[in-house]
Amino acid sequence: MATMAGKVRHIRDADPAVELRAPGSAAVTADGQSAAKALNTLDTAYWDNNEIPWDGIGAQIVVTALDLTSTDETYAFALEVSTDEAFTSPIEVARQTVVAVGPTIIMVDAKSVKDRVAGAKFIRLKHDVGGTTPSITYYAWLVHVGH
Repeated sequence: MATMAGKVRHIRDADPAVELRAPGSAAVTADGQSAAKALNTLDTAYWDNNEIPWDGIGAQIVVTALDLTSTDETYAFALEVSTDEAFTSPIEVARQTVVAVGPTIIMVDAKSVKDRVAGAKFIRLKHDVGGTTPSITYYAWLVHVGH
């Protein structure tokens, strides 16, 4: 039996309930974040016949362009959760630095989210960019992790 050594663990889910950033979105050159998504989205998604025995939550990110010309550019993604959709007091629960074009996944244990943020109901993906000429193009969607 052949195996694939790809980095994309999850096929793209175009459902607006889990899409964090659509393919073809413009490059970003400043810090920003996706719209808030309800954490219970993964509980009611169509995966596994509406029953997701998930241990974690994550974001599958595909970076399609990255400016490194000044050699001081920095790029990072973070998952933030909040008790309210406006993210009045966001709590970062996972962070990952990106240094190349390609797929990556940022994950967090579901129990950690519940332990750190009592009553967490929303999640979003934040991008932090820095340096002289930062520019990154990517798309991303929420995924369930584990069984």
